[in-house]
Amino acid sequence: MGKYKIYHIPDFVYPSGDVGKVGMSKNIQSRITKNKKISAKPFVFWEVLEEYDCKYTASVRERQLQIRYGYKVDTNKYHEMNYSENGKKGGGWSKGKSNPKVAKALNGMKRSEESRKKQSETLIKNGNTRGENSYVAVLDEDKVKWIRSQYRRDRDVFGKKISQSRIGRALGRPQTTISAVINGYNWSHI
Repeated sequence: MGKYKIYHIPDFVYPSGDVGKVGMSKNIQSRITKNKKISAKPFVFWEVLEEYDCKYTASVRERQLQIRYGYKVDTNKYHEMNYSENGKKGGGWSKGKSNPKVAKALNGMKRSEESRKKQSETLIKNGNTRGENSYVAVLDEDKVKWIRSQYRRDRDVFGKKISQSRIGRALGRPQTTISAVINGYNWSHI
């Protein structure tokens, strides 16, 4: 039995013009091949962000990452869809209903037209939207390397523990940003 893999395609272009995709599949190669056929612009880079044994946990995490990256959020939850064990659709959609509280919360999470335009311009100008090329980047490559080196040190010269919060305070960034860098959720290409 395979794992549920959450993948990220930063240069995926929907026919509607939206850029970027976070999705989930057990059969990752097949899914990427299908995405290459669907994307309005060819892409070469994709990455697996996370893997889970539990499809419910993976399904929730997929939607969280879609929101975090500012991408389209799936209206149908993966765990509510009728997939066979090899990750292919079985008999269509399941009869499960979406949680109205979640639907209401996600309704306001759509990106603005200005946000989409900025991301499209960045993609055209730089060829990708990763790292410093992202219009929402708050860190640069040097800071990312510094964060990871400091965290690996474990203790400072006075023997005090180097925590994610301390690193965040030093850079004026929240602990969640530092955690995402250290755990490879953000800036995984470095």
